[in-house]
Amino acid sequence: MSPNILNHMISYKIHPIFVLSLLIVISSTNTQAREWYLTPNASSQLLFDSNLQLRTNRTITTNGVTRTLKPGNTFGGTLSAGGIIGSQTENSDVHIRGNVSFNRYNIRNFNSTNFFLSPETWLTVNPRNKLGISGKLFLDTTLSRVRPSVVDNTPQNLDETDDLLGVPRRRFTKSIRPEWNHSLSEKTALNLSYEFTDVTYENAAKTGRVDYSIHSGQLNLSHQLTPKLLLFSNVSATLFSTPDIHASTTYYSLQIGGQYKFSERWEAEVALGGRYSFSDFRTQKIIPVINTDGSVFLASISEKNNDSALGSLAYASITHHYSMGQLKASVTQDIRPTGNGDLQTSNQAAFSWTHHLSEHLDFSLPLSALRASSISSDTNRLDRSYYQVAPLLRWHLSPEFSLGLRYRYRYQKFDNADDSAQSHGAMLSANYHWRRRSISR
Repeated sequence: MSPNILNHMISYKIHPIFVLSLLIVISSTNTQAREWYLTPNASSQLLFDSNLQLRTNRTITTNGVTRTLKPGNTFGGTLSAGGIIGSQTENSDVHIRGNVSFNRYNIRNFNSTNFFLSPETWLTVNPRNKLGISGKLFLDTTLSRVRPSVVDNTPQNLDETDDLLGVPRRRFTKSIRPEWNHSLSEKTALNLSYEFTDVTYENAAKTGRVDYSIHSGQLNLSHQLTPKLLLFSNVSATLFSTPDIHASTTYYSLQIGGQYKFSERWEAEVALGGRYSFSDFRTQKIIPVINTDGSVFLASISEKNNDSALGSLAYASITHHYSMGQLKASVTQDIRPTGNGDLQTSNQAAFSWTHHLSEHLDFSLPLSALRASSISSDTNRLDRSYYQVAPLLRWHLSPEFSLGLRYRYRYQKFDNADDSAQSHGAMLSANYHWRRRSISR
C-alpha cells in the first residue's frame, strides 16, 4: 500500500453507523432458522485513589500569590449497565454490544457519563471463506491539562476547576473494521483486514488535545506446521494523521513468529519484526525581523520538516498452566497513538498470576512496567516510564454474581519533568452477568 493511496484514504470519513446498515442487510438476506438472544449485565464500583489522574504537583501564581497544587484524594463510584443483543444462524452471527456508565466523584470535574456501542457481524460464505465487519462508537470524557486563559482569574477554591486545573472535555471515538478469513488448506489460513479509527475532542484546539485518525491495512498468514507448532506472519501499512497540527506518519511493518506447546502445561509465543516510518510535521521557529525604521522584533514562523526511522517490533510470552491457576510473563515492543498528536513506541514487560484459592475465591496479581518514547525525533514531551501492580480478590457468590476487592499502585515519571507521580487506590466492585437468554427462534 503506497503512501499516496494512504493519503487519499484519509479524506473519506467512514462512519461506523454504516456498520449497522450492513448488519441489517446481511441479517435480512439470510433465510436460515434464526435465534435472537440477549445477554444483559450490570456492575458497580466504589473507589478511593490518592491521585486518580496520576499527576505531579504544580506551582502557579494567582493574584500575586504563589501556590503549590497537589493532587487530592478522590472518592467516588461507578454504575454501569449494558449487554449484548444479537441474532444467530448456522452461518451468521449479528450482534451489538452496548454499555452506559455513570461516574461520580467528590471532585466535580472527574464526573462523566460514558457510552459504548460496538456492532459486529460474521457471515460464513462457504467452508473456506468467512466475512466479518465490526465497528465502535465510544463517547467518554477526558481531562486536558490546560490553564485558564487568564490565570489571575483562577478561583481560590480549586474545586471549581479541579485539583490541577484540568478541564473536562468530551472524546468521541469511531472505528470500522471489515475483514476476510480464508482457509488455504486444513493447516493454512489467511486473514485480510482494514481498520479506520477517528478520535475527536470537544474544543480540541483550546484544550491541548489533538484530533487524529488512523488507517491501517493488515495481511496475516498462519500455518499449523505440527500439532504443537503454529507459525504466522503479519504485514501492515498504517497512516496516522493529525490534520490540525499538519502532521502525519506513515509506517510499514513486518513480523514473523510462532506459538509452541511444550506440553499440556507449558506454552510459548515469539514474534519479531521491524518497521519503517516516515513523518511530516511543522515546527515553530522564532526569528528576528527588522522594521523599516530599524527596530527589531521577534516573529514566529512555521517550517515544514520530515524525518524517517527504522525500528523494531517484538513480542514474547511464556505461560504455565497448573491445576489451580496460571502464570504468564511477556515482553512487548509496539507503537501506540496518544491524545497529544504523537505516535509512541512502547516497551512493556508484564507478569500475571491467577490462582483459585477455593471453589468460590480467586486471586490474581498483574504487574507491568512500561517505557514509552516518541517515534518522531521532533519531540520528547511524552517520553515516560510507568509501573503498575494491582492485586485482586474475587468472590464468585453464584455463576452470575461476583464481588471484587482490588488494591492498585501506580508510578509515572516524564523525562522532561522534575517530579514523578504515584497513586494508591482501592476498589470494591460488584458484577452481575445474566445468562444468555433466547428471545425468539
